[in-house]
Amino acid sequence: MKPLDPAFTVQQQFAERESGPVVLVNLFTLDPADEAAFMDAWKSDAVFMKARPVFISAQLHRAGPSPAYFNYAVWESLEAFRAAFSDAGFQAS
Repeated sequence: MKPLDPAFTVQQQFAERESGPVVLVNLFTLDPADEAAFMDAWKSDAVFMKARPVFISAQLHRAGPSPAYFNYAVWESLEAFRAAFSDAGFQAS
């Protein structure tokens, strides 16, 4: 895993003060053999996140026939984003 901006890591973003809605963006470049396992994991994580009361939405897009995926998810606040990613159930998955 690499941050989109190495100068401003997720850990640094977590330390920011409260703000409005937060958008998480991920780019996944996979080996074709890993796509099925990736989809299972993404679906499981999406079900977990969508059950959170302050989660807004998530979308996963595939780059045509390429095994590259673009994901974005939106939370109501930075606090909600922190809580979701810090949750023991999510960390275990």
